[in-house]
Amino acid sequence: MSSNSDSHLSDDSTESIAPEILERVDRVREELRRRVRSSTTNQRQIERQAGWSRGYLSQVLQGHISLTILHVMTVLDALDTPPERFFAELFGSEPAPLDEIRQKLATYDAAFRELRDRGLISGLGDSGTLDLNDDGA
Repeated sequence: MSSNSDSHLSDDSTESIAPEILERVDRVREELRRRVRSSTTNQRQIERQAGWSRGYLSQVLQGHISLTILHVMTVLDALDTPPERFFAELFGSEPAPLDEIRQKLATYDAAFRELRDRGLISGLGDSGTLDLNDDGA
């Protein structure tokens, strides 16, 4: 199915969607609109690249056509913006999960013990930095 045949969201279809979700979608749309306006790539160039009809992107960015992930990814690609950077800048990056932090600490701890066992470091100094064994090697 062509992107040009996207249906509009009726008022009924958004009633069951949490308001905070709709607010986030609006933030994405607004940020896309801002980036397109400030870009050297204009809306018509993006439409041509995507195979969309003239004025289609304007309808999407104004909210007359439901914003889809395909729209977001297509515009970001045309603007040479990595999606992960776009969303991190827009919503902030989430802190690393606790399990991921524990795994990294275990890896660092194992590496620290190996360096200590090889005599390459002696431990942590007063300032929390590694004390290197400098035996002239």
